[in-house]
Amino acid sequence: MHPHAAAAHPSHTEHNLMPSFRTPLVIAHRGASAAARENTLAAFALAAEAGADWVELDTHLATDGQVVVFHNDHYDDGRAVHEVASSDRPDDVPLLGEVLKLCSDAGLGVNVEIKALPGEADAATSTALAEAVMEVLADHANNGGQVRDGQLLITSFRPASINQVRRNGGFPTGLLTVAVDKPAELLNQTANEGHTAINPWDHVVTPELISASHDAGLRVNVWTVNDEARMGELAAWGVDGIITDRPDVARHTLT
Repeated sequence: MHPHAAAAHPSHTEHNLMPSFRTPLVIAHRGASAAARENTLAAFALAAEAGADWVELDTHLATDGQVVVFHNDHYDDGRAVHEVASSDRPDDVPLLGEVLKLCSDAGLGVNVEIKALPGEADAATSTALAEAVMEVLADHANNGGQVRDGQLLITSFRPASINQVRRNGGFPTGLLTVAVDKPAELLNQTANEGHTAINPWDHVVTPELISASHDAGLRVNVWTVNDEARMGELAAWGVDGIITDRPDVARHTLT
């Protein structure tokens, strides 16, 4: 069953993630994951109720080709996600299509992370996962869902995945990163490949990185930020989105 999803905070639905001096987007990390089990319909519904603008979620490929929303490459019972049919997934693990519908109905934007990364059990499925994600997004759009006009971002730590999505699907894409050792080189390459955002780890974010990213035409969405003082500091620096486990706290802090 789908839990009820409240409408998104009305004063923030106009945001489209473009670089600006407006209040940053509140992006609920795996939903309102401090209050509910992450990556579940309940967590995404709570994110809407908390006033989030967007949600962020993780995807893997089930053995039958369905895209499931789950962070790890193994379920809690030890089964590898890519070796389990979607019909046999745990009860609280949603399909991507289900989450997109909930978010569309609630007015939430969606940041879809493509997993199946090097070193993970399902790394060999990365290309098929990206294709499957694009198919789900296209189907959602064909059924009236809003997935392109400022309400969608596809990200991955694996550059080949977002390059594949950008090249074959034309969806907005961004690079997830932990380290930024050569900022100019990384930002220029990301922009030149047609991506629109960089999602860096909070610990590497500086005013200079934000300014350089904006100069390259890239939006900056920082993860994962749960401290109120840090939220305010990042907002003052001009970040475009704050990815947080606590969207209620972020909304209160940034309003």
